[in-house]
Amino acid sequence: MPWRVDERTCIGCSVCTDASPEVFWLDEDAGFARVKAPSAPEDRPDCREAGRGCPVEAISFTEREEGGETEEES
Repeated sequence: MPWRVDERTCIGCSVCTDASPEVFWLDEDAGFARVKAPSAPEDRPDCREAGRGCPVEAISFTEREEGGETEEES
């Protein structure tokens, strides 16, 4: 899953869901955002905006590489 929301860090402020509603949604029962389109491209401007706007840096993009994974913050 390339796009991720760290559920332990997310405060449910809805910055990501406002910036990119096609990719992120707010699970009000759980109190944090979730990813509904994890395979959205890394360079998608609205997702980048969501990552930059997150006040607790809970959004990340993980690139899969041969032999393992590398995680990069948005």
